[in-house]
Amino acid sequence: MRIAFIGPFDMSVKGTMRVRALPLAQALARRGHEVALILPTAHAPTVGGPDQQKDTVWVETVSISCVPLLGYAITSLRLVRRALAWRPQVIHCFKPKGYSGLALWLLWWWWK
Repeated sequence: MRIAFIGPFDMSVKGTMRVRALPLAQALARRGHEVALILPTAHAPTVGGPDQQKDTVWVETVSISCVPLLGYAITSLRLVRRALAWRPQVIHCFKPKGYSGLALWLLWWWWK
């Protein structure tokens, strides 16, 4: 099964994605699932970070929009588009607040 995790921030910001989401994704990957973490970048807001592989989990980052007022919506839409482009069977919005919360809302309206 292909599973995409959408996170609210990068691996380096708060530690939640590195300490909680990544081990969960790695455990799923060890059971034979294909897992991707789709995260907003924290280092340079206008440039997505390098995509990388952590053991068997693919980690992708998208750039954060700097557009006033619409930045959250644009970044969340980028997260959703990247997740859907990966063609997962399941999308999990990890810790749905900020970007991942808005992404969850967008996905919910998309399939409503």
